[in-house]
Amino acid sequence: MDYEIDSMDRKILKFMQKDSRMPFLEMARELKVSGGTIHARVKKMKGMGVLEGSKVVINHHALGYKLSAFVGIQLTDGASSEAVGASLERIPDVLEVHYTTGGFGLFTKILVRETSELYEILAHKIQKIRGVGSTQTLIVLNTLFSRDMQF
Repeated sequence: MDYEIDSMDRKILKFMQKDSRMPFLEMARELKVSGGTIHARVKKMKGMGVLEGSKVVINHHALGYKLSAFVGIQLTDGASSEAVGASLERIPDVLEVHYTTGGFGLFTKILVRETSELYEILAHKIQKIRGVGSTQTLIVLNTLFSRDMQF
């Protein structure tokens, strides 16, 4: 069952997206409600699966990871998507894998330091996975924006 959020839930989520460590009492003061209201609503959203933990945003550029690429993977057959996905999950530089419509069975996002690393992943890992027919790589030249769902 989908959880319907109201305007107060949206405001809470917006605050949490901005700073997931913001104290509930500070959020309550900003929203002009009690701390208990914030606590109860967050607890309910966690229970319904709307909120799952909290995360730290890592600046990958500061760590030297400056090359992002999207790789479309044509599968030898549709039945191999789960097995190929499991193999891709074991490659740390593969950040995302999506089962898609269109010309590719799977679409992945990869993050590496330089093109030689991308080549190693493609030629010696991804293209050797059983069930991978061919790949097409798109290198990201510039990210105009990236965001989570807005509230």
